Amino acid sequence: MKCQICFSKSNQLKKFSNIPRAFDFKKKNKLKDDKFDLLLFQCLNCLTIQLKKSGKDSSFISKIKWIQNKEPSQHLDYINKKIIYKKPRETKILFLSRFDKTVYEEFFKKKNLFDYKPEILEMHLALSNKYPNQHEIINKISKEGAKIQKKIGKFDLIVSCRLLEHAYEFKNFLSVVSLFLKNNGEFIFEIPDSSKPLKHGDLGMLWEEHPYYFTKNSFTLAMNKLGLGVSKVKRFPYLGEDALIFIVKKKLGTSKKNIIKQELNVSKLFVKKINDYEISFQKLVQTIKEEKNNNIFFFGAGHRTVTLVNTLKINKKINEIIDDDTRKKNLIFPGCNLKIKNSLILKNYKSGFCFLSVNTSLENIIIKKLKKINKKIIFYSMAPESKFFYKKY
Repeated sequence: MKCQICFSKSNQLKKFSNIPRAFDFKKKNKLKDDKFDLLLFQCLNCLTIQLKKSGKDSSFISKIKWIQNKEPSQHLDYINKKIIYKKPRETKILFLSRFDKTVYEEFFKKKNLFDYKPEILEMHLALSNKYPNQHEIINKISKEGAKIQKKIGKFDLIVSCRLLEHAYEFKNFLSVVSLFLKNNGEFIFEIPDSSKPLKHGDLGMLWEEHPYYFTKNSFTLAMNKLGLGVSKVKRFPYLGEDALIFIVKKKLGTSKKNIIKQELNVSKLFVKKINDYEISFQKLVQTIKEEKNNNIFFFGAGHRTVTLVNTLKINKKINEIIDDDTRKKNLIFPGCNLKIKNSLILKNYKSGFCFLSVNTSLENIIIKKLKKINKKIIFYSMAPESKFFYKKY
């Protein structure tokens, strides 16, 4: 397996077989899921941990129009306040996509900040979907970017939030985007920081729409291998996955030698922990079913749950998949024959174990809500960093 960034040799970490796509919700359980193999590996050159899936990249575009990738945005005011607002008035700025919306909407509120209206590259793309995901936007930019660049010119500053980790053909996409940047210009890249999920062994972090799991070190090294240099990086802490903002320039950078050993240790620890995660959770499920003769529920029908239920091979052990998003109600959950129900279904059970597979910041609120429906339910979290994590009890 070759690296999808620098095309160097890589080391296979783990393989997952027969995994459905996270958006494959169906109305009838007679329809079979398309299933794929996921290969987790690490480049031995740029050290980026990556996920390669079988099947064509185009097959991973959802046909369900209401599905949107929601990304954290509380930290994005930093880009305006600490970077853009300090630039000269004549600075030409390009925003790549709708995932920069929080930044450019705040920018537009500041009248007379600059002498011109910044460009938004996505506005030049002929996108058929009202809510295109990152993969669709990246594909269009890669195909049409060179032609558009000739029309709108080059820029001093290019802002891109939550795109790079979705770019299957990373090097090609970055080379097209670089056409828009002046030689002395700067990129601002905002990406998820995978450091904590990797450290904790969070199996649920893996998602077919994320080919890359960057840390501060691996992203810096990847940029270096592509002839770019990181001039500044800022981390923003969240309960689960942190966020990183990088300022990147068109110049060669250098990385410290100790980064290599450090990043290789990160991957070894992650694989060890997810192997332990699989064994311990399967034992817990077996105990609940056989010894306690009890019910198992999962709350949250998002991509984390799809990953966990299918990689852990517990599809047939679950009684209910619960989600209070009305658009998901009664759709078949990917990889199961279960219809998604709302939380009121818990009234039908005398007892059970409910595993939360949601944003950890919402767990307290959800538990309080569900306990009002059924006080006899025991709640655990699937997130290793959570205080409700099942292994802590």
